[in-house]
Amino acid sequence: MSGEPLFLADDDSGRIAAYLRVLRGLPAEPRWVLVGGLAVNIRLGRVHRATNDVDTVSEDQPRLVELLVANSEDATKLSAGKVRLRDPEVEVDG
Repeated sequence: MSGEPLFLADDDSGRIAAYLRVLRGLPAEPRWVLVGGLAVNIRLGRVHRATNDVDTVSEDQPRLVELLVANSEDATKLSAGKVRLRDPEVEVDG
């Protein structure tokens, strides 16, 4: 992306807005990238299809999950590469 503001039309559930709040809370390290359905929606600038989680790829996914759990009292570790947040209710998957 060019650093320009992104305007993304959400669906009626407000799910995309919740996902974007989660992205803002992800740590800078370990480095990660957004992949999957949300990445497609952002690239298109609209909700193309429903997505159920935030898919990431990290150079150290287990560490990313551990940091999310340690820095949020509403996070549950589901596996070495997946965490569920309760507010907003979102899974971050790697």
